[in-house]
Amino acid sequence: MANRENKHSQNVSGSFYCTAPDDPDGCTACRICYDTAPEFFMSDAEGNAYVFNQPKNEEEIALCQEQLDICPSQSIGNDG
Repeated sequence: MANRENKHSQNVSGSFYCTAPDDPDGCTACRICYDTAPEFFMSDAEGNAYVFNQPKNEEEIALCQEQLDICPSQSIGNDG
């Protein structure tokens, strides 16, 4: 489960977030979220994911939720 206390510093404000890479359950740079949903997820210089754009409608929320559900490190969270 994503640690809301240790969010990646480059996340934009909003309900979806990725955890910081130094978190024990942080991003492992698997590329799934930013390859599948590049409208919302981006990678930092080390390949760790963060949310740069929050979803605004039901279809976009469903896409981000799908990334959360399939994240192998469970490093995507939703405070919404």
